[in-house]
Amino acid sequence: MKIAGIICLVIGVLNLVAIAITGIPRNLGGAIMFTVLGLFLISYAAKKKVNQEKKNKFNNN
Repeated sequence: MKIAGIICLVIGVLNLVAIAITGIPRNLGGAIMFTVLGLFLISYAAKKKVNQEKKNKFNNN
C-alpha cells in the first residue's frame, strides 16, 4: 500500500505542478484526488505497521 500511495502522490503532485505552470485548471479535481489518496494510503500503511508491531509485542510477552 505504501508504494501505491507514493505513486498516487507523485501523480497528483505532478498534475498540480502542471496545472500551476500552464494555468489551465482542467483537471484540478483529479490532481487533488490523487494527492489526497496517496497521502491516505501512506498514512494507512504506517498505521497498519504500528498496529502489527503492537500485536506482535503483545503476543510475544
